[in-house]
Amino acid sequence: LGFYIGSILIRPELVAFLCFVPMLPQPPELNTVVRRMANHNFDDPKNLWIMDSRNGSIFTQRREGRELAYGVHRRELAYGLHRPLCPERGINVVPALPRAQDYNRQYFDAILSKEEGNGLSYFYVLTELTNQTENFTLRVYMLQGSVWCLHTSATAQLHLPLPKAKVVLVDNKIYMVVSPADDIIVLDLTTSSLSRIQHPPGVKYDIFHTFLSRADDPSGVYVIHVNGFKLCIWLHKGDNWLLVDTICLHEMCANLRMLDNTLEDAHSGYCYVCHAGDNAEFVVLQMCGCIFYLDVKNRTLRKLVAKDQYFTDVYPFMMVWPPTFPKLKDGPARFAM
Repeated sequence: LGFYIGSILIRPELVAFLCFVPMLPQPPELNTVVRRMANHNFDDPKNLWIMDSRNGSIFTQRREGRELAYGVHRRELAYGLHRPLCPERGINVVPALPRAQDYNRQYFDAILSKEEGNGLSYFYVLTELTNQTENFTLRVYMLQGSVWCLHTSATAQLHLPLPKAKVVLVDNKIYMVVSPADDIIVLDLTTSSLSRIQHPPGVKYDIFHTFLSRADDPSGVYVIHVNGFKLCIWLHKGDNWLLVDTICLHEMCANLRMLDNTLEDAHSGYCYVCHAGDNAEFVVLQMCGCIFYLDVKNRTLRKLVAKDQYFTDVYPFMMVWPPTFPKLKDGPARFAM
């Protein structure tokens, strides 16, 4: 249906904004749904971040202020599950995320989800620096009812993680890259074992130019890497890397620039990967100060957002076709689109 795009405004203070950008064109029968998405009330979209978006459910984090005694204010984090296609269901409050034993040693965390049965299962991954040099403990919690339960934990020797590590959940395996000096870490949730796989040939991990993508095959994972304006897509299956696609973005940008005078050559010297769809079917890129959608299969590039303030995160929002809506407890089984 489209993308939720977060941006930040530095002046007069640091404030986060969230907006919905529809994927156009859409068939006329989806006009009502698209409007509903654009007008969805996140209960004040300021200072709200999306941590996960899948199957019509959005996992959010929000900074909230709470007034203590003597006029002192405390900023706290609140979490919730939104279903914009079913606003009558309201927001499900999610309990606070677990914290490392020593919060000062907590370096990275992420929310992951996967389809199980008729719904989604949520996992919370965090890494904590141990007392030993370059040793990290990875803990994975699973949301069960209203409680985060420890699912598994393992210790690995890693270099200092980057602020935003790339992590993806494929079946029962978590793939994670935490620094340029490390291989891809694989945590098996079934056996609680850790393993490593090397990066594809010639690929050096970079937080802005590398992205991991889920594969339908439980034993596989995709790596999307941009070097200049050359985009390569690799698939790891078994013990081997297969280069499945190579796309030159220069010509696509040149053709698009001829049709869009808002693209300036002065800003075309960089290309960042913002997001990638499952099976590397699409890639969201930031180029020329704008955000673009690359349809890998059809080799088409379209602009989603023109120049804005500072982009932060991009999350796709998809719906099942034909659409189905859960039965409401205190409402009609279905509502008109």
